Amino acid sequence: MLSYSCGLFDWSRCYRVTYSSHFVDRSHTLYHSERTCCEGYSMNGDQCSPICNDCPDSHLCLAPNACVCPEWSPTDDCSEPPQNITLTATGSDELEISWVPLLHGATLYFVIFEGETHYVDPTSSLHMAFESLTPYTSYNCCVAANTTSGPTRLGCATRTTLQSVPEDAPQELLVATLNSTAISVQWEPPLTPNGIIIFYTVYINDCPVLNVSNHSCLLDGFSPYEVVNVSVSASTKIGEGPQSEQRSETTHETVPGPVEKLEVTALSDEVLHVSWDPPVTPNGVLTGYHVVVTNLIDSTKIIYEIPPRVHEWNISVGIGPYIRYEVTVRASTSVGIGDSVHRFIYSREGAPHSPPPSTTTTRSSATTGSVEWDEMSWEDLRGWLVSYEIGYQSVRSGQCPPSDSITNDTVSVDQEMFEVTGLDPGLQYCVWVAGRTSPGVGPFSYTLIPWYTSSEFMVALEKANCTEWIAKDQVKILKDLARDISRGIELFCSCSFPSEYVGDGKLACEKQTLIYSGRIVSTSDRNSTDLLKDLIKWASGAPTVIANGEELKIVGNKSQPTKEPPKAPTNDTPQESSNPALLVGPAVGGVALLAIVLLVAVIIGAILYHRQKKKSSIVFSSTSTDRQAGCTLTSTSPLAKLYEEPIGAKCVREKEPLPELPNMHENLYESLKETDDPALDETGLHNSLYEDITGTDGGEESEDLM
Repeated sequence: MLSYSCGLFDWSRCYRVTYSSHFVDRSHTLYHSERTCCEGYSMNGDQCSPICNDCPDSHLCLAPNACVCPEWSPTDDCSEPPQNITLTATGSDELEISWVPLLHGATLYFVIFEGETHYVDPTSSLHMAFESLTPYTSYNCCVAANTTSGPTRLGCATRTTLQSVPEDAPQELLVATLNSTAISVQWEPPLTPNGIIIFYTVYINDCPVLNVSNHSCLLDGFSPYEVVNVSVSASTKIGEGPQSEQRSETTHETVPGPVEKLEVTALSDEVLHVSWDPPVTPNGVLTGYHVVVTNLIDSTKIIYEIPPRVHEWNISVGIGPYIRYEVTVRASTSVGIGDSVHRFIYSREGAPHSPPPSTTTTRSSATTGSVEWDEMSWEDLRGWLVSYEIGYQSVRSGQCPPSDSITNDTVSVDQEMFEVTGLDPGLQYCVWVAGRTSPGVGPFSYTLIPWYTSSEFMVALEKANCTEWIAKDQVKILKDLARDISRGIELFCSCSFPSEYVGDGKLACEKQTLIYSGRIVSTSDRNSTDLLKDLIKWASGAPTVIANGEELKIVGNKSQPTKEPPKAPTNDTPQESSNPALLVGPAVGGVALLAIVLLVAVIIGAILYHRQKKKSSIVFSSTSTDRQAGCTLTSTSPLAKLYEEPIGAKCVREKEPLPELPNMHENLYESLKETDDPALDETGLHNSLYEDITGTDGGEESEDLM
């Protein structure tokens, strides 16, 4: 393929220019130019024209020796042009032309495109590509040939390059404000769209917000007095073109939004200090602040106009202490006054003079309680409520308030209930509540947290020098006794019963007897009534406990199972507890009764001994072997000698229950039927046995254990 730089109908481009200079003087230089035509061209006036030998006047000399027939030439003067001329768009900036070779031998093909002539050797491929074209633009391309019989006419084809993204942005962008929230936007298409524009994208502050197909739009939803930056881009089906330069416009003013962080404080009885921050949405240029102070007692008002750059003000009210005021602040622009923000305040704030009303307490579990109260009135508060102060302390004998406190908490003003956790199951608690204002804390309301479901118990223990002994370390003695009481209950309840659930312990002395009383508190899986029955069973065996390093023997038990949980105490009335002094009489009576029972036991033993001599089959022993191998049971109870199995044995295997008393006393009664003693009838024997085991009178109450 041959290609020349000389163009069709533009022969003037095929020349060379040389320059020469001639110095005239210091300020003048003459230049001389000489134009020379390219090879195959000759100077024709000021133009270079191609030279075609033997080219008829009716033909065109397109290039040196390129003589072709124009399209209007008669068919008898020129042969047909090349056939199937096809111009194909291969891209947005590329075209390719191809044709079918002539049947009669062509010596040279001429391709004319955009004013330039290109030569194609017939022996090469019959096509040509054109690059760096303008997207979406129509182009015309012609093909002719020289044959052995002469030139052919021109054959032409037209094609449009493919689309591309727009080369430039939309033109003449205009933005106008309509009101405080809306603007209008107009524009013209890009100068070089490079295709068909399918939509325009409107950008607000570099963010695309809208696609439209026309050349204008209305945008709403802006804030008053907002600066809006607008730009627009155009898109073809290929993609988006560049954005236009931004145009800025500000929406109209309106009334401002509310002020921020309004605070009012009382500097004295007569002066209030007011401060605030400007509105987050001024909606224009602020012109000032409108401050109104209203006395809520007599409804008098004080109005102030504050400059826009001032954000605090001292207001003289001058009426008296603890007067309630409403302070209102509003900002303004040239359009008007905006929304108000108000605060209420009392002058000369003081500490509350009354505790929170209607204080009540509950105990939801052995370790959890709660206290509730009603909201305090303004008259009682005498200021702004900051928080509630909560305190609680374990107490003995219902002492509330206690002498000291160990636990304090602060509760937020929107909370009128406090849950007390981590309580000792064996202790009663006093709780107190007070309101706090900035100047200080008001008086407390004191209330007892009631016992959780519990049962009272009382046992008697042998102890010489009782009064002197308990005076040494009563706290240690109570702790040790509670520990052994819990262990004794565990032997019969088949459960875990911590010593913390034995509480309200008290000690009293009656001669050589120590009276220990207290409460057994229900656990999560066993109520106090059942636990008390377990204590009675254990204590009936006269076990030995260790307190403050000394062994003490339980010789009496006045515990009675509780049918119902004890009632919770009222707000200000301590819960009553048993007086240990009440046990002195029963304790003495119990000792006397025990002596009588022992005497009866001796008599019965003598009778049985006599029967044994008669080779009776009944054998009595104070020691027996547990039904499960490996456990020898020994009891110190005097009545143990009368039974094949001991009562209140210290060794219990696999939670094996003690022998039921009815079976025991029925067997014994059958053995003693032959005696003539009227005191040993079935009822009398039953009561005597119960008194020995429990330390209580027989009768109806003994049936609970049978």
